[in-house]
Amino acid sequence: EEIDKISRMVSEAKEFGAAAGDAERYLEMATKALRSDNVNDLELLVDRAKIEARQRIQAQLRDRYPRLFLGLPAEGLQADAWNRVHLEIANKGNWAAKDLDIAILGDFEVTGLDRIPKIDANERKLAEFGVRPQAAGASALAVQVTYRRPRDEARLEPIDSKEVQVEPR
Repeated sequence: EEIDKISRMVSEAKEFGAAAGDAERYLEMATKALRSDNVNDLELLVDRAKIEARQRIQAQLRDRYPRLFLGLPAEGLQADAWNRVHLEIANKGNWAAKDLDIAILGDFEVTGLDRIPKIDANERKLAEFGVRPQAAGASALAVQVTYRRPRDEARLEPIDSKEVQVEPR
């Protein structure tokens, strides 16, 4: 189980351009030790592979961050009706953003919000979904996007909001 976890770490690190270093070699040796029931070596090799993989990942993550900018719609919405909304998400950072979850905060019903698997550095994505305002008048349309950097489990979260006019039906 631990070997599989480290293998995934190394695989993801290689996907984003980090050298695996000795981590792959330690993983191969650990797999051989597991097959031959060499428990003494197995624990040591797994620990070494884990340490090596973490060091490589931390070196790769240093000073690399996604910078997400949210483009909210400027037009008004209609109350008690489904309105199509286009949200532009631009990554102006020097690193990808992964596992983007979008939430709409405020007095709205929402449909069609899908997770965005990845936005590379200097890339833009358009999310299209439906919102149904509950009442007419001025209303704050707030968007919360949570994401993580590749190879980093911490969740990051920009929030943007815009006042939109909701017209009666």
